[in-house]
Amino acid sequence: MNSEKQYAIDIKGKIQMTGFRSFIEANALSLGLGGIVFNDKDGSVKILCEGNEDKVKTLIHLIEIGSVDIGARIESIKEEEIPIKIPLPPTFFKEPTVELKDIKERLDEGIKILRSMDNKLGKLDKLDKLDGIQTTLVDIKSILNKIVEK
Repeated sequence: MNSEKQYAIDIKGKIQMTGFRSFIEANALSLGLGGIVFNDKDGSVKILCEGNEDKVKTLIHLIEIGSVDIGARIESIKEEEIPIKIPLPPTFFKEPTVELKDIKERLDEGIKILRSMDNKLGKLDKLDKLDGIQTTLVDIKSILNKIVEK
């Protein structure tokens, strides 16, 4: 009898754009789980995984206790066993985010961080490279805005 089961895990909260999927991927790989983690359009993060029940419970526990360290705020975690066997990747991985909207949001966050750094560094020697990076990100964001609007 195979002790490996499949689970669907739905995580809600302020979890996107925090490195949350990479955090989950690293923990799932360390536990030897198979499956995938991805961002859902509703703002949640979904996990489909396969492994020993104890390892899946450990993954959920690691997510709960480690999410604070990466700046994520979990509101809820819903886990359920998948009643039918579906083909999942044997090695766990995160699905990359490629939607233009997601890229634009990440650029917005990057610009905020750079402006924050710029304000803090302004009292010291101002870094010309920081201004150049910020200008480049603003230009890229402008181009993406035009594409998204079309």
